[in-house]
Amino acid sequence: MRVIGIDPSSARIGLAHADGTVESISPDRGVTGAQRLAQLRDRLTLAIRRRPPLPDLAVIEGYSLDPRRLSVMIVLGEVGGVVRLAMHDLTIGYVEVPPTSLKLYATGSGKADKTAMVQAAVNLGAPGHVNHDEADAWHARRMGRGVYHQLESATAKHEHDALARCGAKWPAGPIAP
Repeated sequence: MRVIGIDPSSARIGLAHADGTVESISPDRGVTGAQRLAQLRDRLTLAIRRRPPLPDLAVIEGYSLDPRRLSVMIVLGEVGGVVRLAMHDLTIGYVEVPPTSLKLYATGSGKADKTAMVQAAVNLGAPGHVNHDEADAWHARRMGRGVYHQLESATAKHEHDALARCGAKWPAGPIAP
């Protein structure tokens, strides 16, 4: 199973490729509305197509819902919809994992902050200097690889706990090298 991780955020999309490399996908400065969403979709699609073969599965960090930040939630919903539509258009299956489950999987705490998520990614072998969106995407990819027993190291108890609690419906499928 070739797995990628995606962290859709209001500023940029973090993407962890099946080979473990990461990148950020951003729109041009000053671009807004539908043009911004189209740029994000097109750039995400291009980034995934640049690394054939296409992945079998995308693990997407789910929505972080905070009613005190309504305008941010609207933008996140738009970006999240664009990401899911891109996966549909590329015929890549996806699962969504709640942010708290991703944090628990990565750090052992469902309330980990961005700094802890980046540090955990670095400690676990993320390549180069990762920003917080890339770190979240890297952990999402790692979570998917853990489900399909493709990790290079043993899975910790908090990782098993996060997988059990996340509620994702992981597809069955062949395990690709």
